[in-house]
Amino acid sequence: RIKQYTPTMSTKVRILEHRVKFFDDREDEVNDCRNDGDYKKWLQGKTAAGVVVQGTSQQESITFRVEGAAVKGFARTNKTSKFYITVNTETLVIGDFEVGEHEFTFDKQEIEDIAAARAKWSLESTFHDADGKKFCKRESSFEIVGPK
Repeated sequence: RIKQYTPTMSTKVRILEHRVKFFDDREDEVNDCRNDGDYKKWLQGKTAAGVVVQGTSQQESITFRVEGAAVKGFARTNKTSKFYITVNTETLVIGDFEVGEHEFTFDKQEIEDIAAARAKWSLESTFHDADGKKFCKRESSFEIVGPK
């Protein structure tokens, strides 16, 4: 059976920049993903800060480009794992976007000061549309440490 062509089949979304703003004395983590080599490193989590400090806050933002056709229900699903066990899966619908370059700022995250959270974590972030079409998947790891 032949699949009927729909305009969203040609939709592509490319992350151009991923930024993490830290609300302590650390510099922002800025990942410019416009070049293919840097984009690949970002997808592999090689550019992640790696350390999250309890009792602080951070806020992520992305710049992305929609190509081909508008994207409906653009979303990010984060799957957080500890010791290879998934402990949380959360999907945030970012919105509908026309062809072009866009920016989005996620809600500020408070890093709670709970001893049980201190560990090494894995994070898989998947960007997709309302129909489940994946645009990219990023795998990274981080460690939550106690306050300084």
